[in-house]
Amino acid sequence: MVPGGLQPGGRGVRATMKVRVMHAIVRHMIMNDPRAVANPSDAALKAAFGLPINQEDMVYTLLTFSYVVIEGFRIMGYRMTDRQREGYIHCWNVVGSLMGIREELLPASFAEARQLFDAIQRRQHGQSEAGKKLTAALLAAVQDAMPGDHHDPLIAALARKLVGDETADALGIQRPTLIQQIRLDALLDAWALSARLATELHADQPIRIASEELHHAIMVKMGGMAGAPFEVPEEFV
Repeated sequence: MVPGGLQPGGRGVRATMKVRVMHAIVRHMIMNDPRAVANPSDAALKAAFGLPINQEDMVYTLLTFSYVVIEGFRIMGYRMTDRQREGYIHCWNVVGSLMGIREELLPASFAEARQLFDAIQRRQHGQSEAGKKLTAALLAAVQDAMPGDHHDPLIAALARKLVGDETADALGIQRPTLIQQIRLDALLDAWALSARLATELHADQPIRIASEELHHAIMVKMGGMAGAPFEVPEEFV
C-alpha cells in the first residue's frame, strides 16, 4: 500500500510473487508428499479434498484483506467514502490477479465483495476444536507481542467485536465483562475521533508511521517474521 507498489517491479508486486511462489511450493508438497495428512492414497478421497490452496480459499483469504478490513474500520467507528471503499477493493483485486485468482472470481465492487464473502462463509463456516485452538494461539501471540508484561483482555474483546458474537462463540473467544466492554468502547471512540481529525487536517502520516512501526515490532516479537529471507528469482517478477 505504498505509491508505485503495484507497478512493474514494485515492492507490492515482489511481495505478492513471493507469496505465490510459496503457495506453489506448499501445494506441491501437500499433493506429492505421502507423509502429508491431506494427501490420502485413495484417489476418490483425494479428489474430495480438492486442490490445496484452491481458488475459493484464495479469494476468501483475499477478502479478509479487503472487504473484512473495510468492515473492521466501520465497526471501529471509522467511516470510509464510497470511492475509498471501491478503490480499496480494486487495489486488492490487482493483488489477487497477481496471485493467480481467476478474474471472474474477483468482486467488481464492495457490494459484490460482501455477497461473495457471505456466500463462501455460509459454505465453509463451522465450529471445530482446531479452530478454537488456533484462535487461542493467535490471541495469545498478539497479547504476548503487545507492549507491557501483562495480558490485556481487551485483545479478545476487540476480536469478538470485529468478528461478531456468532463467530466468536464458534471460535471460543470469551465474552468481555461489563468493565472490559466499557473500556473497549471508550478506546474505540477515542481512536475514531483521532483518526477523523487526522484525516480532516491531512495529518494522518504520523498515525500511519506509528501503525507500521507497531506492526513491525509485533512481527519481530512474534518470532522475527518481519525479516524472514525468501528471495524470488528474477524470472518470476
